[in-house]
Amino acid sequence: MEAALAELERRQTGILERISKLERSLPPDAPTTTAVVSAISNSAAFCDIEARLSNILRSNGVNNFSFRKVPSDYYDCLM
Repeated sequence: MEAALAELERRQTGILERISKLERSLPPDAPTTTAVVSAISNSAAFCDIEARLSNILRSNGVNNFSFRKVPSDYYDCLM
């Protein structure tokens, strides 16, 4: 169990570091995280966000990715 938790923490830390790198690559007038999260409830806005994130990922050399919609409590259920 300890090894599984350590691996999960390592993966989460890596994800947070990649998110930080992506955020730093955004222009200064880009919407804040709060604005992005609230906009996801609108599917048209979600498509726009997905397109923008896809462009950011590709411009940073990430070519193999996919987006998944999950229930709002998805990450709460993992603990």
